[in-house]
Amino acid sequence: MRWSGPASGTTASPLGRRRGRSRGRRGRRRRSGGDLLQPGPLFGDYTVKPNIKTPGVAETAARATGTSIDAVDREGPVGPVDDHYTRRSGTSMAAPAVDGAAALVMQAHPDGTPRQVAQALVSSADPTAGESVYDQGSGLVDAERAVDQPVSVTATAADFGRLTWPRGPGIAREVAFSNASDTPVTLDLALRSSRPAVTCPAVKNAAN
Repeated sequence: MRWSGPASGTTASPLGRRRGRSRGRRGRRRRSGGDLLQPGPLFGDYTVKPNIKTPGVAETAARATGTSIDAVDREGPVGPVDDHYTRRSGTSMAAPAVDGAAALVMQAHPDGTPRQVAQALVSSADPTAGESVYDQGSGLVDAERAVDQPVSVTATAADFGRLTWPRGPGIAREVAFSNASDTPVTLDLALRSSRPAVTCPAVKNAAN
């Protein structure tokens, strides 16, 4: 994934492909005039991005033995924890989080396809209140729920992208649910719009 800035709509190619999966990072931290969170939509066609959000700011991980990584103490939330661990921020920390969650899903469901694994992660994510779909996609990755939840959905956002004019009288998006368990599951569905209220202005007839 490539970002071109902290403003909305700065997620760019190679995720111009609708089937590409992208991940955001939880938390904001200013760094060299930039921001660790680049919200969608996708530049150009306004496709919903990112698909999911993962931890990526001041995350603790193992230090590489025999290297100089974080050998010098620094101020702030990132830097060495001890001889064996360090805290760092960025996609290098966010990517392993979602990749590890995908590995757990694949281990629990070895017959699942890559698309089904991705759908399991997106369908089970935990949305954060106050953030739009362009900030977090379907929400924060939840590995345990992704493994255990039997129901997945083809898309958590009814993504219409950029609608050009002229166009047909009706545009629809189909969302399908899949239940991998042996028993029926009743879903309590709700529709949330990024614009819950739309005002339609009055237009006077010039002939009156």
